[in-house]
Amino acid sequence: MVGHRASAFTRPLVALLSLLAACPDHPRPMWWKFRATLSNNGRAFSDGATGALRWSVQVPPQGLIGCPILWSPAAYNSWTDARVLVGDGAGVLSGILPLQGNIEWQFHTGDAITGCADAPLNQSAVYVANASGAVFALPASKPQQAIWKHPLVPGSSVLPTSPAVSGDYVYIGGGSVLYALRTTNGSEAWHYPMPAQIVVVSAPLVTEDVNGEGIVVAAENGTVAKVTSDAGQPVWSKTVTTQPIVESPALGTDGSIYVTASDGVVRALRGDDGGVRWSFDTKTKAHLSAPAVWLSGKIDHVYVCDNQSTVYALDATNNGNVLWSFPLPGVGCTAPVVTPTGVVYVGVGDSVFALNGNGRLWAYGKTTGSVLGLAVAEDGTIYATAGQRLYAIH
Repeated sequence: MVGHRASAFTRPLVALLSLLAACPDHPRPMWWKFRATLSNNGRAFSDGATGALRWSVQVPPQGLIGCPILWSPAAYNSWTDARVLVGDGAGVLSGILPLQGNIEWQFHTGDAITGCADAPLNQSAVYVANASGAVFALPASKPQQAIWKHPLVPGSSVLPTSPAVSGDYVYIGGGSVLYALRTTNGSEAWHYPMPAQIVVVSAPLVTEDVNGEGIVVAAENGTVAKVTSDAGQPVWSKTVTTQPIVESPALGTDGSIYVTASDGVVRALRGDDGGVRWSFDTKTKAHLSAPAVWLSGKIDHVYVCDNQSTVYALDATNNGNVLWSFPLPGVGCTAPVVTPTGVVYVGVGDSVFALNGNGRLWAYGKTTGSVLGLAVAEDGTIYATAGQRLYAIH
């Protein structure tokens, strides 16, 4: 599901597409795809959670490894009109009531779900990918059958990334190719083969600049590439590290593209040519989480978590200088989520933590299994996947 491709099962888990967040490209505050918006910025709409459990629900039959996102119908009055969508290792997509935690419906795709995304300006469908390389468009309200199904490579399985939906296209990586599918019928509009058949490992990032809309993806050999959104024509391609980039890039408010790699380094790339603006080395020489980005006044703050569960806040306008860092107990962590007031949520082991520059604010530590990903609803409710359960923490 995510942009992370460590394996067919760990990649979808770590990156998650989720529920409600503020985003200018959606008519309502939604977290409707992996890392919240087309910018992959992990930015939530509210920080009202205090660490109390509202409910948890077991979602059979096999571990939560894809999504969740939150789909909202056209007749949307509040976040309670939406549905939490989660996918699992058996290929089942479940629609869950956000306030009660009841499973309202399930749809079987036939293989492990690797990602899903709502369409930001058209709430009639949700787009789902599975580990067999199939992409589905589903009617988001109690789907009984797919609107369409498209195999990325007919007769062969490729492991897809999480999709991104913008305008008339579904953008998705599969194998060494970035695809644009038409939202109307799933037909291929264009495809872009990565140089030297490098495997695409990140969920697509949609950018907008003076040159128009572009699509950015990262690959397993440390390459980041940008193509045009309408025709898939190459804009630039840069190999920024010799180590894999297994998490999805995020967009800054000034057009910078933030990428993390398995060498423990955070890099800020220029959006126009892919050149490195600055880099910050955590000295861990190991995997970093996907970045989150928050605008504080006129300063972008970038948040990442290393494999020893230390969270870093970086000043993106000042060469990535460390604003603060905070170690958390445990090993490994989810990608951070950042709220409008700069509160950061992160999952480590069986716990969800809230922290800021002053330290830890609260922790919820009762999940059955490691927390795999987080999402935040419009009212501040945090949705966390862990093992076979979905938790609502408010």
